[in-house]
Amino acid sequence: MSATKTVLYLVHKLHKRNIAQIINAKKRKKAMEQSGVKVYALALERQRFIQNCIHLIPTLSKFDFLCIRIDGTGMLDAYTLLKLFRWNMRVIWEIHGFPEEKLYFHNTTGTKLRVFLQNILRKQLSVLVYKDLFVSHAIKEFAGGRIIKKKYHVIPNFVDINTLRDKKSKRILLHKHIHNSEQFKVVWVGNPALQWHALDLIEEVAKHIYSRDKSVQFILIGSNPWHVIHWKKNITLVPSLPEQRLRQVIFFADVGLALYHVSRHFPLYFSPMKILDYMAAQKPTIATDGAGIREMIVDDYNGFLTNNAIEDISHRILYFRRNAHKVKAFGATAYASVLQRFSIHSAIRT
Repeated sequence: MSATKTVLYLVHKLHKRNIAQIINAKKRKKAMEQSGVKVYALALERQRFIQNCIHLIPTLSKFDFLCIRIDGTGMLDAYTLLKLFRWNMRVIWEIHGFPEEKLYFHNTTGTKLRVFLQNILRKQLSVLVYKDLFVSHAIKEFAGGRIIKKKYHVIPNFVDINTLRDKKSKRILLHKHIHNSEQFKVVWVGNPALQWHALDLIEEVAKHIYSRDKSVQFILIGSNPWHVIHWKKNITLVPSLPEQRLRQVIFFADVGLALYHVSRHFPLYFSPMKILDYMAAQKPTIATDGAGIREMIVDDYNGFLTNNAIEDISHRILYFRRNAHKVKAFGATAYASVLQRFSIHSAIRT
């Protein structure tokens, strides 16, 4: 009988407001474990590369694989060099993003130079990589010649349906709108500190809808928003919540929002966790049309894709408001999509 393979899984040490990344890392660790390998996850701090390597190098003989989260920050890219200290250890990159994301926040000459240099370094490091795991087909296409691709798989983000059992009946005390059956509740969750989350657009949509239907309420969950919401007549702001309470709020909502500002520097190649949370709770999603999102949302089937026009988003929300049977039907197909393509079991099969 062969020995169990071991994996050293390197992820970011994150602030609690980055709850989606924290939850995602835990899920991917669990999927690896259920596939039959033993996983040691290590959350690494920024700016401690040398110290961390000194600590890790003596332990590398214990591991068959080194799996590294690769994203737009590039914080962990250099840990690929650990392979030089254990050559028969296979390196796997779990690719979530590229340095071009920095240009969304700072489109300056200095940032462009850093992105250029970081892409060169990433391509050089990719020579040492055994396999790439992409979170969407869109990000695989964007990778193009930015890395040297060898073996690869596309494993979208996913949910563990078993962890969602028995949470529907639990009542939470957050705000009167959560339990008001006369209100139509539209929920948004995420890390609002990131400017590509279109909080300003959601505020404008809320204003627009208020003049048409005052029963529609928007619940925005997340801390430290980049955009200050001034309009409060039909918007409720809730700070970041623990995973279980977050899922409970989503359950009491009617529709989920996933709106993004589109960047000219990179496509919407993400596989957003928020959309999976909505789908798993049997809620239809209204999402910005983008390459990665199209892999999750099929327009007019398990949700709607929008061009980000205020009138279009408002029309989609009011359509669900006036057609309760469509909310239920879209929610059912969304849940079926999760079971078929975005569950922990589908990730393990991949």
